[in-house]
Amino acid sequence: MSPEFLARLRCPYCSGAFAFKAVPLREPLVLESGVLRCGCSAFPVIDGIPIIQKKPVGAVLYTAGATQADGVPIARLVELLEAGRTPDALMGSLEVPSRLGHALERRLPGSAGRSAPLQSLLRYPFRRRMRSLLRRRSRARVRDLLGLWFHKGSCLGETTGTYFFLRFCQPRHLAALSLLEALPPSDKPVLDIASGLGHLEHYLGLRSRPAACIGLDMNFFQVWIAKHWFAPNAEYVCGDAGDGLPFADDAFSAVLCSDAYHYIPNRPQLLSAIARCAPGRPVILTRLGNQAVMPNEGSERDLDGYREEFATHAGEGLTAFTEEELVRDYRAARNPFARADRQPSGLEQAKWLTFAWNVSAPMRAAIPDARSRPHAVGRLGINPIYRIGGRSRGRMRLRFEFPLPWYAFENHGMLAYHPQYAEIAEADLPALGEWNQREELRKLVDSFVLIGLPDRFGA
Repeated sequence: MSPEFLARLRCPYCSGAFAFKAVPLREPLVLESGVLRCGCSAFPVIDGIPIIQKKPVGAVLYTAGATQADGVPIARLVELLEAGRTPDALMGSLEVPSRLGHALERRLPGSAGRSAPLQSLLRYPFRRRMRSLLRRRSRARVRDLLGLWFHKGSCLGETTGTYFFLRFCQPRHLAALSLLEALPPSDKPVLDIASGLGHLEHYLGLRSRPAACIGLDMNFFQVWIAKHWFAPNAEYVCGDAGDGLPFADDAFSAVLCSDAYHYIPNRPQLLSAIARCAPGRPVILTRLGNQAVMPNEGSERDLDGYREEFATHAGEGLTAFTEEELVRDYRAARNPFARADRQPSGLEQAKWLTFAWNVSAPMRAAIPDARSRPHAVGRLGINPIYRIGGRSRGRMRLRFEFPLPWYAFENHGMLAYHPQYAEIAEADLPALGEWNQREELRKLVDSFVLIGLPDRFGA
C-alpha cells in the first residue's frame, strides 16, 4: 500500500489513523494484503483493497435496500490474513450464495442453516467456478466475472449485471460525463462514492488530463472488479458511506456520487463528512430520484426537499439539472456549467435530478473537446448493446437491441442517440484507435456504436 494512499485513510468510527502490516502473498493474489489497525479496530486489506466497515463482507443491492448475502465477519477475515490464509480471505470476501442457499440459510431453524457442512455444500459451485477463474486471472474478462455474481441462480439475479455491463452509454452515464469533463486535474484525488465497477474511474483515469481517483463501495466484489479490470490505476475502499467516510480531512479535490445518493442512509452525516474531506471543493451528485415522480426507490425527496437537505453545505451555489438537459449538453459538446444564464425548466416534473455545488471558475470556463469524446476514452470497441446481425462483402451489420424489458424501461432514452442499425467494415476493426483520422469511424463514435471500453472487457 502506497504511503500516500494510507495517509488518506481514517477510521470512520474513532477517526484514528491506520498502521498497515502486510502479510506474505500467495497466488492467485497479485497485490498486497494485510491488516490495518487504528485505536479501536482491525480491518483487512485483501488483494490491494482495504475493507473498512464493521458489518460482514457480503452482498448488498442498493435498490432493494437489503443485504442479499450476509458474508464473512471482519474479524474472521483478519484472522485468516494473520494466519497467512490470504486466498481463503479473498474467496470469503467474493463469494455470494445461490438463491437456494440464501433461502436455506434464512429459513432453516436455529443454527441449521449456518452449519459448516451445509455452508460448504451450498458454496461449492461458486468456489469451484471462482478458483477456475483465478487460475486464468490474467486472461479473464469482465463478461466472465459478471456471470459469477449475476445469473438466474444467484441471490443477486441478472438485472444488475446487465446494468453494469451496458452502463457506458446509458443516459445516466452520459449525464455524469457531461459534468466530469469540466473537472480540472489536481494533486489530490477525486472521491467517487458508491463507485460500483469503476465506470467513472475508467474515464477520469484515461482522459487527456487524467485525474487520480479513489472509489468507495460497500460491495467488495464490485471494487475488486473495478481495481483489477475496469480502472486499475485508481484506488478503492470497501466501506459503507452511511457509516461515514473512512478518509482524512481535506483529502480530496472533488466528490462524486452517481446513481446512488438516494439509497444511502444517514445522509446528513454523509454530507458533513463530504464537507470535511473536500472542504470548499466541487460536489457532484447525479441521478437522484425525484419523489414527486413515480416509481420511487430508496429514500427519495422532491426538488424542494433536496434543496433543503443540501442548504447547509451548498448555500447559494447549489445548481440543479435534469438528466435530459445534461444528455443534450453532452451530445452537443457543451459545458453545462458554462451557461450562467440557463433557466432550467421542468425540474419539478423530472424523475432524475442532478445537483452540484462549489463549482469553480475554471470548471465554468472549461470547453469540451469535441474531437475527443469522453465515451470514446479507453480501448475503442463495438458497443456491447449491439448484436452482430450478419456479414456481407467485408462489412459487419450491427443491430441495437435492449437485453430485457426492464432495461428498455430504464434506458429508453438511448433510442434518441443510438441508431437501430449500423455497419462497420471488418478491415477497419484493427484500426479503431485511429478513429479521429477516419470519417466513417468518427461517425460511428459520434453515434455511440463505437465506444471506449476497459482493456479486458470482453464485449
